[in-house]
Amino acid sequence: MEYIAVMPHSQAFEDSLKRACLTPKAMEQAKKMSQESGADALICAQDASMDGIESIRVVHIRGNNYAVIYQDEYAKRVIQIPLTVEQVDGHYMISDVGKATRTAYFGETNTHLQ
Repeated sequence: MEYIAVMPHSQAFEDSLKRACLTPKAMEQAKKMSQESGADALICAQDASMDGIESIRVVHIRGNNYAVIYQDEYAKRVIQIPLTVEQVDGHYMISDVGKATRTAYFGETNTHLQ
């Protein structure tokens, strides 16, 4: 969540977080995806709201596969971003950022996030 909270404020800090958490391959992958979409690949958005930040969940799928899931109140969608992690020098880093999916939701609560 620190990444989203700082995103619009400091490019240098954002870059340092990416270097600390993403493998070089994942950094290049995210950069390319962001250039193609015009949105930040790690959050699948151009900006973020406190509602989105507060709804973030990380779900273990299987093995080294995870999904970051959050609710985009503005677009009325649930965003799911698949990630793969690997252990590098004793700590885990994101090694692959998958293409995000967006699912429409209705009402105030969303069962995807519970």
